[in-house]
Amino acid sequence: MKTLKNISIIISIIGIFLLIILTLAQQPQTIKANQIQNLEDNTYIKISGTLKSSKIYTNNFQILELENNNTIFTTTLFSPSSFQLNSNLTIIGIIQTYNNQKQIQAEIIKN
Repeated sequence: MKTLKNISIIISIIGIFLLIILTLAQQPQTIKANQIQNLEDNTYIKISGTLKSSKIYTNNFQILELENNNTIFTTTLFSPSSFQLNSNLTIIGIIQTYNNQKQIQAEIIKN
């Protein structure tokens, strides 16, 4: 009984470490704005652009419009932050469709 318990603990710890390694190894695909419409929802991506507009809504929701290679794309953010217009931002997030338009749900935004 004691060995079964020890084996279970060891296998659980190995499984947790494997999940951590897999999470850290997943790198987002770097894309350009004109590729967004061709990607499937839930694709993990990285994109850079110049901030053209920002609007914060009352329910802790923010919409950013950025430009990359003369193409405007929309990014949503659920924890609003203040960014300066015309600053260059790098977005890491997931492609989502809203009203038949692709947008990026940001997980990380770097200045």
